[in-house]
Amino acid sequence: MMAARLSLGANDFSERELKKVFSQVERDVPVGFEQHDDARTHAAKPFKKNLAVILEKHPGIQKRVGKHSSWAHQMGTLGGGNHFIELCLDEEAAPG
Repeated sequence: MMAARLSLGANDFSERELKKVFSQVERDVPVGFEQHDDARTHAAKPFKKNLAVILEKHPGIQKRVGKHSSWAHQMGTLGGGNHFIELCLDEEAAPG
């Protein structure tokens, strides 16, 4: 789980603008077993060498991924489990 505090406050968005933000998140973040295309896998390249060592020691991991899937293609997705994105208003934070 990860939380990120933004410099934005409740008064920075109208209800219409918030709906646009949610719609954009829905378009950009694959849900379920969908995956990103190959263009996003460049972010996984720094991990390739160390991942190969892990997969060599634990070959069963690769079998869990599936024939037509890749952990790199799943990065930045919500996956098919109990994952979620939540946008919250910190009511105790001082206005920015």
